[in-house]
Amino acid sequence: KQTQNDYMEEFLPRQSRFLEVLIENEAPPSPRKCAARCGKTANWRCVSCLGSPVYCIKCLRFCHERTPLHKVEVWTSTPENSDEGFFRPSSLLVAGVKVNLGHGGFRCPATIKPSVDSSEEGVEVEEELEVEEDIPPILADNPDLVLQYDRQGNPIVVTVDSSGVHRVAFRRCQCADCWETEDIQFLRLGFYPASYQQIKTVFTFSVLDDFLADNRECKTSCYQYFEKLRARTASTSLDDTPNRYHELSRVIRQWRLMKYLKWFGFAHSKKTPGRGELALFCATCPQPGINLPDDWEDDEDELLYMRSFVMDGNFTASHLKPKHPENDVRLTDGTGMMTSRGNYEDHLSKATEKKAKNDCNATRALNARIQQVGTRATGIGATACARHGCFAPCSVVDFQKGERQANMDYSLYQALKSTNIKSIKHILEIYDVMCQFSKHMEERWEEGEYLEWPSDKVLHQGIGTFHVRGHVARCFHRYALSYIQGAGMIDGEILETLWSVLNHISPCTRGASEAHRDEILDDHMNHSNWKKLVRMPRSLVSKFFRAERFVEETADALEGLTEKNNEADIEQWTLKAQEVQEQRLNKVEAMDWYTADVPKDPGRADRQLQLVEKELKEPKKGLRGIAAVLSDGLRIEEIQYVPIPTLPKNNTNEELDAEDIVMILPSKFRKSTLDKMGLGQLRNDEIELRCGQATDALDDLRSELGRKAFEHVQKRKIPSKKHKTRGWMAIHNQEAKVREITSIYRMARKSL
Repeated sequence: KQTQNDYMEEFLPRQSRFLEVLIENEAPPSPRKCAARCGKTANWRCVSCLGSPVYCIKCLRFCHERTPLHKVEVWTSTPENSDEGFFRPSSLLVAGVKVNLGHGGFRCPATIKPSVDSSEEGVEVEEELEVEEDIPPILADNPDLVLQYDRQGNPIVVTVDSSGVHRVAFRRCQCADCWETEDIQFLRLGFYPASYQQIKTVFTFSVLDDFLADNRECKTSCYQYFEKLRARTASTSLDDTPNRYHELSRVIRQWRLMKYLKWFGFAHSKKTPGRGELALFCATCPQPGINLPDDWEDDEDELLYMRSFVMDGNFTASHLKPKHPENDVRLTDGTGMMTSRGNYEDHLSKATEKKAKNDCNATRALNARIQQVGTRATGIGATACARHGCFAPCSVVDFQKGERQANMDYSLYQALKSTNIKSIKHILEIYDVMCQFSKHMEERWEEGEYLEWPSDKVLHQGIGTFHVRGHVARCFHRYALSYIQGAGMIDGEILETLWSVLNHISPCTRGASEAHRDEILDDHMNHSNWKKLVRMPRSLVSKFFRAERFVEETADALEGLTEKNNEADIEQWTLKAQEVQEQRLNKVEAMDWYTADVPKDPGRADRQLQLVEKELKEPKKGLRGIAAVLSDGLRIEEIQYVPIPTLPKNNTNEELDAEDIVMILPSKFRKSTLDKMGLGQLRNDEIELRCGQATDALDDLRSELGRKAFEHVQKRKIPSKKHKTRGWMAIHNQEAKVREITSIYRMARKSL
């Protein structure tokens, strides 16, 4: 199979010939005859048509009646010789091409003068232009220089297409019985008007679709996209191209709404979209009446149909205070992923915070009150299905002063309300700070006017696998997903992956109006759910085969563990585990039973002390103090693994650098060699110290990973760029420590 470099190697000998062909394409054909085979001299070339053919002006008009947005060039020759010259940019407007309104693109009969001779067909009112007219520059956005009408009185409209910004003459329908307004006539031809009276700017449907695709996949802002169109129109005169950025930002909101109304079936109904009816949700999560069998409630294994949700906050998606919020026009409100504003604001005004004792070092984020100057919202909070990562409709809320309980309570309640849980009994809730959030949760919901406690559900509460490592030790067994029956193989961190994508569009929404921001976030979250939906079959098949393989491996491991223990102990453990799982729903402290009461394995210092005591009790000639020597050797090896970039490398061959010197320890020799020398005891002593070294490394690694997780949580809550930079420095320092400790452990394991 060829690599990218192989293809590049094949290109190099072709480079010069490719360049020659590109230059040859710039030259006119010889002879310069019309490609339509009329025999006339061709002075026009269309660079948008296949092969860039040349035409006479008459054939150019005829061939471009249905393609008025093609880019053309006109031949400019010298006075002395008409065959010497060059093609310069022009337009189909200059060539006399017009777009007909009102008759599906065909000429309105009222604009055709009937012939005196009945045997002849009608002729056009306008005279045919055989040469290029002396029209002012068509790219200048200046009413004093640009014609608003052509010679026949047809309006010249700025037409924005994915190929660039054009000026196109539109011939109106002049039928006496024409009942459709001008904006509808534009729509029927695939042009979306920016206004509805005296239309001066239209957008093609293709450019609107192209912008939505760029915005969703490349996170291109409206401003950046229109600057690209201006560069594509005239790269040497960007400021001369009409600026229709504001028109595009207005029209794209309307176009996006039209697309959603069509996709969700409201085009043939007078019904107005209701709560969450313009949003997609996960098609794979268990939903009664959709993807569950009719007799699913008869299944004794209720946990098989557990629904899992994950909650999280994102402080990158902040929003500035608008200057005139009272003038904001909403096209949607609560029909997508963003929650409805009215009830949410009322809920925040009435909700009360139930403060609990801060008994975990990871809960400071929940108690923080982050307020950025000049912002209306400091971030957003959302709820998604924990297994497949689909945003829940109506569950995305704005933060006002950090990640408060009132915000996330409302998000979770809206998710439960909008995701068809109906008769599903078991619900798993995952949150980074669930150990703190779950306290007084039922009390808050019962007191809330816009909340309703799901008394008919069994709520299981957990913490994501990554974040739980940053909590105190007791939170692991109480909230880790691996200890919750029915949770399955999930990490509870899938919202982090969704935020990483959404964060690229957040700068575009920071200064937008409140309504426009909600529409953009709705669109991107819906698009994320759509991509999850279409890729779900392949993902599920892949997970199924991987699960089959893991089941066999875990079955073998379980069988081996069972053989090593007696049946009485296994039965006792099983009964106790079932009892603890039942108790955890009401008293999570019951999960502390899983905490292994195992004495800590001695580290290197303790093992060295044991060896020293052994030397004192059993003195051997010539081996006194060997434990201290070996321990010093191990410590020097560890120091060698720590990089010191400030020290210059010694480039001479006479001496070695200190970090490159190999420590002569018993593990560097064969066992037989040490036995022959009578130093077998040294080997056993090093094994003891190496075991302690590995134990210390594992303990340090657990601690550093916990600190790294905590730093990640803290960094996400920091509002300013300055402190975020410091937060990243702290994370990078932790990563460096983790790498050092990992190297030490691998060194100890290799020596063992």
